[in-house]
Amino acid sequence: MLIDEASAAKISFLDCDDAAGRALEALRLGLLGIVLRPQPGLTSVAEIAAAQGAVVLPHAPPALDLADSRASRRLQAWLGG
Repeated sequence: MLIDEASAAKISFLDCDDAAGRALEALRLGLLGIVLRPQPGLTSVAEIAAAQGAVVLPHAPPALDLADSRASRRLQAWLGG
């Protein structure tokens, strides 16, 4: 199932870029969140994911880059504190 980014805030995602086979492998391993770039196989992968209770996003949701020198100041707000 395709969902919006706000709904995906509590799910860990594996970014599979455009590799539908890698996305299917991740689903087989039990991952609940997949990022798969739009391509012909996206709909099929999304249907398989939905049947397993997983979600597929067409692009990565916002993330906190911990390598950024300002990350430690933004971490508390990112975690909702």
